[in-house]
Amino acid sequence: MAEVILKAEKREIAGKVETKIQRKNGFVPVNLYGPNRENQNYYVQVNDFQKVVSSGAKKFNLETPDGTSEVIVREIQRHPVSWDLLHIDLFAVVADKAVTVKVPLRFEGVPFGVKNMGGVLVLNTRSIAISCLPADIPNEIVLDVSPLKMNETFHARDIKLEKIEVVTRPVELLCRVVVTRAALAAKLADEK
Repeated sequence: MAEVILKAEKREIAGKVETKIQRKNGFVPVNLYGPNRENQNYYVQVNDFQKVVSSGAKKFNLETPDGTSEVIVREIQRHPVSWDLLHIDLFAVVADKAVTVKVPLRFEGVPFGVKNMGGVLVLNTRSIAISCLPADIPNEIVLDVSPLKMNETFHARDIKLEKIEVVTRPVELLCRVVVTRAALAAKLADEK
């Protein structure tokens, strides 16, 4: 995958009025922080940031007047009604220090219990928290659910990846195969 770069401009004046003007002009305020560095304030174009997010990259380069930093998104604040971007926190990573990030899950395959036993796959979560070095951060974690039979589950403890530690609680339920209401109703009707 090509290297993703986001350009930022220095935020000289910090205040509500200036920030409101910048948001109307298509910019969003960004706070950059990390180990062994001072917090720095910038603006980035909303459209450019949306492209970075839609690329699926977990880490990318932030190009600023002060230099380029490899960063991950730590927090995104949005307006509760319009869902417009209000503020972004970026964390500058260090190559030899582990970071904790949330990574999306992709469920692959059709479970045996769905295909042959009339069940349905229920997804309980779509992401998990992991800890690893910045170079090892995956864009997604693929889980093969095809061997799951009726009433079988997939927990966070079942994920085994090299160089990656799963931080999500081990008992966290990721997905399961359960009987459908229609199959349950048919079974109850047969018993009567």
